[in-house]
Amino acid sequence: MKDNSIGFVNAKHGDFMFYNYDEFVGLSIREYGEWSEKLLDQILSFLNKSDYVFDIGSHVGLFTVPISKKIGPEGKLFSFEPQKMLYYLQCANLALNDIKNVEVFNVGMGKSKKEVLVDEINYSKPGNFGGFGLGKDYDYSKFINVNDGKKTKINVKNLDLFQNIKRCDLIKLEAELLEKQILEGGLKFLKKFRPIIICENCPSNPQELNSFLFSQDYDLYWFDYTFFNEENYFINSENHFDRVGKFYIFAFPKEKNFSFKNYVKITKPNQKNPNLIGKNN
Repeated sequence: MKDNSIGFVNAKHGDFMFYNYDEFVGLSIREYGEWSEKLLDQILSFLNKSDYVFDIGSHVGLFTVPISKKIGPEGKLFSFEPQKMLYYLQCANLALNDIKNVEVFNVGMGKSKKEVLVDEINYSKPGNFGGFGLGKDYDYSKFINVNDGKKTKINVKNLDLFQNIKRCDLIKLEAELLEKQILEGGLKFLKKFRPIIICENCPSNPQELNSFLFSQDYDLYWFDYTFFNEENYFINSENHFDRVGKFYIFAFPKEKNFSFKNYVKITKPNQKNPNLIGKNN
């Protein structure tokens, strides 16, 4: 790996090491001093001191660190990152920012406990490292360079293995089309803790995940945003991402009567409008 593959930045939420060749997360933290700040702002607004949070798909910890600061020393954050090299940088970032309320797991999350064999990623060449996924038919080699012939083993756990914790107030979930499977691996977990779920969803086929969350008695809201934030921390006006962004579902347990006023509530599909997913006001 080249010596300049790892960068360092004093960013909005602390000091961070990152991969310079990461074309999304690395580029954003280097050029703007933040990553997906529009989404992070919303997540932080749902959290209180002493909350317990699961960050699934946590990369190098750019959300993990500010969330851990928001919940404070009485709170607890469980962080899951399957890529060993990103996991190592996240551990370094937690140390750099003197974070002590996070437990980091170098594992993937899925419907059941198992082991999977995946291609070894080359972090010294440009790629979207956050686009790595563990789905059986998911081909991440289209946008991440891999080391031909080299494989690495990843352990996979599921949410129901964590039922013995004190509580869970919020799950932030980003897993490259495995979101529904991960939640299905936590049916007992969801029933016991009833957390808020902040979950990436595919806008071209949202109903599978939406239907599952409806079946678990959640109210859903559609949240979409662009990566470029005009009011970014470094006041950098150059837009490296054009209109590229992400789509998330904000899911709230019905019994908590939460009203997310800024966005239209998603309704269950019906014969007149079978693909309704909700849109921003």
